[in-house]
Amino acid sequence: MLARFSLYGFLKNQRYYEPFMILLFLERGFSFTQIGILVAFREIWINLFEVPSGALADMYGRRRCMILTFSVLSEYMPISSLPCFSSPSARHFGPVPTRP
Repeated sequence: MLARFSLYGFLKNQRYYEPFMILLFLERGFSFTQIGILVAFREIWINLFEVPSGALADMYGRRRCMILTFSVLSEYMPISSLPCFSSPSARHFGPVPTRP
């Protein structure tokens, strides 16, 4: 179990998806400034929630917190991909351009 968790932590922190995410945003019409704002916003929230999540793990156990996190993420991902639930920040940057 520890080996799998360590492998997950190692691969998760590699962030191989980042260049593809930037290309996706560029394809959808975002400027580099807008992409930088979104990435900065994400990093700020990651750092703000790091301490409270560690405190919850200390109180309830790392395993329980990981199970809760994965269950919330598994419910959130399909719902957030629906067009009717697009984030307000995405709507702020304008409509997604269509290809001719």
